[in-house]
Amino acid sequence: MRYLICIAILCCMIFSRRALTNDLELMNNSRSCAQRPNLDFNIESPSGNFLIHYNDYYQGIEEYAYEVGISADSSRKVIVDIMGFNAEISDDNQLYDIYIIELGIGAYGRNCPDNNLMSSWVEIDDNFIGFGYNGATGFDAMRITVAHEFFHAVQRSYILLDSYSRYFFELSSVWIEDIIYPDINDYVTFSQLADDYFNNPEKNINQYNGYGIGLYGHYLNDKFGDQIMQSIWNQFSLADLSQSNYVIESINTVLDSNIYNSSFTKTWIDFNARNIYNGLLNDMNNDIYYYEDQSLFNPIETNSNSLKDTLSSFMINNESIKIKTFNIEDPYAHLCLINNINFNAEYDNAIIAISSNDGNNILNTMGNEYHSNFLDSDDTMHLLYITDEDNKEMTISINDEIFSNSKEIILYPNPVVSSSTLNLRLSSAIELDNLTIDIYSIYGRKVKNLFIGEVNYSLNEYNEFSIKAFDSTFPSGVYILRLNLDNIIYTKKIVYLK
Repeated sequence: MRYLICIAILCCMIFSRRALTNDLELMNNSRSCAQRPNLDFNIESPSGNFLIHYNDYYQGIEEYAYEVGISADSSRKVIVDIMGFNAEISDDNQLYDIYIIELGIGAYGRNCPDNNLMSSWVEIDDNFIGFGYNGATGFDAMRITVAHEFFHAVQRSYILLDSYSRYFFELSSVWIEDIIYPDINDYVTFSQLADDYFNNPEKNINQYNGYGIGLYGHYLNDKFGDQIMQSIWNQFSLADLSQSNYVIESINTVLDSNIYNSSFTKTWIDFNARNIYNGLLNDMNNDIYYYEDQSLFNPIETNSNSLKDTLSSFMINNESIKIKTFNIEDPYAHLCLINNINFNAEYDNAIIAISSNDGNNILNTMGNEYHSNFLDSDDTMHLLYITDEDNKEMTISINDEIFSNSKEIILYPNPVVSSSTLNLRLSSAIELDNLTIDIYSIYGRKVKNLFIGEVNYSLNEYNEFSIKAFDSTFPSGVYILRLNLDNIIYTKKIVYLK
């Protein structure tokens, strides 16, 4: 059987999870979700909280139904008993119904509302075997589907599903299935196929169907702790549902509290900035990843612009971001590029992210602050912007002025070995009040600070300084030297060998 597009209000109330089917297939289903299935057999789950319905038409389906009951119990144990979400709204017999039926190729399951639109039941496929599943099959696919669809039942106890909240219902269910079954990564493939977030990250968040942004739940957990999603859902129960933006307002109300001291705009831009690096790092040993599964996802797609003579003007609002990507073609652009990004107004919610194409990446922080910048000619720079206002015009100009040849800066030798000092050679035309050098690991962690101080003009060809940058405590590897020349930043990669 195939999914049916339901009529009237129930059409927008049904969750059809991961059915990668076309419209004709959707209309070929023979039964509306408005009707409960009429099945011959049922068993209670071990906890007594669920009633599992099935027809005995293949050998082993009774064992399958028993495993469905165990999975439902496990999901409820985590969601309600451990995590503290509301309990589902059950039937008059105080049991929650799950129906095992043949849903068809590639169809996983759905959550269907009762007439009161708050209580519901779940339908899942009878074996999850065959073409159309994204990775997990059989019992594993059944387990994540039960977790996903049961969480929809929990969500209904907070607010009624409508067109404004649907994306956050799905976002949360994709997130919870990976919380309960972290080793079943079926959602990795599906979320990149069933939503256009990854290939079009600049849309308003409420324009996504939610499947592709389940990682946002993991991001919130990493930044704000294990109770943040519970707090957001609790806030939904207090929201003014007549307002079309009540989901964003609820998220922002929670994040803007004294507990979290943040906002939706700050989290959304930081979340997107970090997703630029999905799949580029192998593990969590960095300052970029908020969740280990980022290594399995593709990076979000960004545009590509020429760096030279850049002038951009665009409209932004508090639900979508703008991402501007520049290829660093001039090998000298890194000398003062960051200092020459000019905004048309005071603007705090901005991130500068630097991506090094040799596999070493760094994510910079909010506003004009940043860890380090290794902008070589093969690097890419991403600028991300969002605003707290409803609508705002932003103009950005980038002027990649470089130091003239009379202001040459040279660091040598490179590589530098443990028995050698590092030499800094400055053109005699450079005069500085205060020269400092910060040394960063390749992951952006500051490991040392050096103070050189005042630098005066000289009649010599250049001024040279011997620097004891490394000692025996430093492991061999690539380091980033960040020179602060009276607030003009110059960075250089240096290889240190013991």
